[in-house]
Formats: sequence, structure tokens, C-alpha cells
Amino acid sequence: MTEDSSAQRLSLYVSRRNKKHLPLIHEVMEEYDLNMTDTFFKLLKEKHADIQNRKLRKELIGV
Repeated sequence: MTEDSSAQRLSLYVSRRNKKHLPLIHEVMEEYDLNMTDTFFKLLKEKHADIQNRKLRKELIGV
């Protein structure tokens, strides 16, 4: 099995209303020297970490 055939792929459709965010993605891509898929998952991981931290803070203060 070749590397390409075993790799998972991600395809995203960017609607017209979200096209305004593409320059932000490209800016992050350039800053971290990543491709678009790696950039997407980097941002996703960071956002998930933020959500988990907020949940933990709420648990710690008892809200």
C-alpha cells in the first residue's frame, strides 16, 4: 500500500459567507510554515484546548 492511498484526506467547502476568513488561514499558514490542512487542525486543537480550559475553570469555581 502506498503512502498516499493510506493517508486520510480532508476536503472543506468554503461558502461565500466564509471566504472572508481565507486570508486569516493563509496568514497563519505563512506564520507557522504549514499547509492548509495542518493549519486547520492546529487551530482546531487550540480552540479545543480553550474550551477544555473554560470547562475546567467552571468546575473549579463551582459554576
